[in-house]
Amino acid sequence: MTICQTAEMEIRQHFIPLYTQVDGILINDYKLSRLAYSLVILNADVSNPLVAYWQLKVMKDFLK
Repeated sequence: MTICQTAEMEIRQHFIPLYTQVDGILINDYKLSRLAYSLVILNADVSNPLVAYWQLKVMKDFLK
C-alpha cells in the first residue's frame, strides 16, 4: 500500500477492503489486484522458498 501511495496511485484500485468470516470470526481483509498481489510477494519474507523462487524468476525475466 505504501508503494502505491508513494507512486501516487489509487490504493483502493489495487487493495479493496472487505471482511471475511473464518470460524465465526470476522476478519478485516483485502481483495488484491494482480499488481497488489505481486507487490505483496515481492516484499514478502524471503526465507520462504516460494517467495524466494518467485522473486528470482521476476528478476530473471526483467533482466532478459
